[in-house]
Amino acid sequence: MKVVLVTGRTVDQGVEAEAGKLREEYAKKVAVVELDPEDLSSLGISEGSPVLVKTSHGEVVLKAVKAKGRHPGIAFSPLSPWINVVIDSETDGSGMPTFKGVEAEILQTDEDVLTIGELLERYYEQKVDFSELICKEVTREGSSEERLVKDVICPFCGCLCDDIEILVRNGVIAQVKNACAIGS
Repeated sequence: MKVVLVTGRTVDQGVEAEAGKLREEYAKKVAVVELDPEDLSSLGISEGSPVLVKTSHGEVVLKAVKAKGRHPGIAFSPLSPWINVVIDSETDGSGMPTFKGVEAEILQTDEDVLTIGELLERYYEQKVDFSELICKEVTREGSSEERLVKDVICPFCGCLCDDIEILVRNGVIAQVKNACAIGS
């Protein structure tokens, strides 16, 4: 089925990105494509089924989700490493790829949605030991409800920041030290 692919930010995508892009919960919220209920029916698939999303720039398996509104022929996917596989990285001098109005095709598949590790290895040729990237607790100050965290994955760019130090108090970021301009 031919569709127009639109990507963008969602509240769930933002919340889960802040919590950590390596978490399974993040993948569940972003490795999805929202389709009109009639389009799901035309494809002969039910909500939650894996589908292959293809563009002229690549293909990736995502989970089909029923769109809340009626938009036949329009597919929406949250910004994520998964959908970036099918988005043209060329910016035509603007510094920003075309994330909206992308011609795409949605097909049935029996393949599974890749984990973030599998995705990075298959499409970006990066084998990542995630145990080394998870935030490392380096000291505990005061009660068990306060801790200093280093080696943090940036919630803005997704890069590992080895300069930043975050003081977490009662599960909330209380102080950020040594952050770049974006993280301050």
